[in-house]
Amino acid sequence: DDLVLNGFNDWRLPSLDEIALIYYELYEKGIGGFPNGYYWSKRENTGIRTLAWCFDFKDGVEYNSHMKTNTKYILAVRSYKK
Repeated sequence: DDLVLNGFNDWRLPSLDEIALIYYELYEKGIGGFPNGYYWSKRENTGIRTLAWCFDFKDGVEYNSHMKTNTKYILAVRSYKK
């Protein structure tokens, strides 16, 4: 929430659907240079607040049991405005 980049301060963590879209439309086509690994989403685990969902760019699978204290990639996104 505190990221300021290229003059913009409205960056946020993406939803799982947004990460999946980036994975299938960019990563799998070799666009963007994204490293393999887990990427945090904005979705928390509803049962245990210390866990959150992430998306694995190695296999295209969503996981919901990752501790928020673990190191994962961050893929900051902004809302598209016409």
